[in-house]
Amino acid sequence: MIIELKNCPICKESNWHDLDYMRDQKFWYVNDWLLEDEPVKFKICKECGFVTYDYRDMERLTKHYDEERQVMSDKNIVTCNRKNIYHDKFLMELFKSAPLHEKKILDVGCAQGSFLDYIADRYICTHGNLYGTEWSKAFRDWGKYEYGLNITKDIDESVTYDFISYYHVLEHTQNPDEVLKKAREILSDDGLLYISVPVWFDLLDEPSGSSVGSFETYYHLNHIDVFSKQSFQNLLKTQGFEIIKENDFIYGYTVLCKKCEPSTDIVKEKYQDIVKILETQKEAIKLCKSGKLDEAIELYPKYPDAYIQKSLTKDVMKEFQLQYDVIKKGLEQCPRNTKLKVRMAQLHFQWDENNAKKKGFYSNNIRTAEKMFEELIEEKGGSEDLYYLLSIINAKFKKDYDTAVKLMRKVYEINPARWADCQKYIAAFWRDKGLAE
Repeated sequence: MIIELKNCPICKESNWHDLDYMRDQKFWYVNDWLLEDEPVKFKICKECGFVTYDYRDMERLTKHYDEERQVMSDKNIVTCNRKNIYHDKFLMELFKSAPLHEKKILDVGCAQGSFLDYIADRYICTHGNLYGTEWSKAFRDWGKYEYGLNITKDIDESVTYDFISYYHVLEHTQNPDEVLKKAREILSDDGLLYISVPVWFDLLDEPSGSSVGSFETYYHLNHIDVFSKQSFQNLLKTQGFEIIKENDFIYGYTVLCKKCEPSTDIVKEKYQDIVKILETQKEAIKLCKSGKLDEAIELYPKYPDAYIQKSLTKDVMKEFQLQYDVIKKGLEQCPRNTKLKVRMAQLHFQWDENNAKKKGFYSNNIRTAEKMFEELIEEKGGSEDLYYLLSIINAKFKKDYDTAVKLMRKVYEINPARWADCQKYIAAFWRDKGLAE
């Protein structure tokens, strides 16, 4: 059952433009998200430019979550390990200056409770002050038995919280205005709201680092609230939250907020401009999938995957300079994009690592790669591949085996599935150190 969303959650007007002409209904029917003749119901507010969908009944939403999260997997653990590094990058200064011992912390949509357990361990917080909510019973049970957490399906509204987290959760919620209104009610007067969401309509890129596979998956139906940075800021403002810290680099758009007076004085976006962006993105993705990479880049210059795919084409890969120029052009358009920065660092590393004439030589290219990997870890962290490549550089080119081992251990701390492979490298590093002494 589809429930018509009559009033925009941000501006409260009821003036919508239908966007279903862009969508592939059959894709969602085949993937069991829609009934055979059920429309997608993708739409944009003509008054403020907010993009969303009509809503599904709670029984259907719960069914999807139950099917997707039937059991914990290694993928969930790795994802949360990476996110904990993102949390630390954004929150470390705050938590160091404001001890959490007596603070009541709520993490909404906490999955298996990894973030709460991380807070308890790193910032010496008692589990009794940590609260989590999660729809999946399998995930709630993991948090209970593995971490000793009390994770419930719904929020305990009898508690006043000092810190509430919605980390890549709000975009999945229906009635986001009501969600934030409730959060404000249960947040202490000097409490903080911590939210991170993906934002669309600028970079054509996935915050997770995966490739943009298709227009349909990029605008996945489980992302009910399709925020631009501006529409997200508008929503916060209308619900009485003021942004005191923000970051649009670590993982989506992340903000820390405090309470303020709600305001309807928002910055409205022209819906026609956003419709044009949607149409252009769809065509650019189509061009990229068909191998017409130059056309995709010309049509939508802020498309990291198109530059990366072009850098890996047969003709371009023949020469370092050709690859460098392609990635450099991408970084000129998307200067802070992690995916392009990693690709540039990998290019410098792999070009000299695979050069027989420079075998084991700590060259300028290797030094450039090392510096870029270190900068990415400092800025963002999160990816075990960065630590892996830095470990190889330290062992193979700098003969600094102690550092190489520390970095390699970080790889399997983030991704336990790589433990056995990392142990082989560590064993080789200790052997080589012994031979060198």
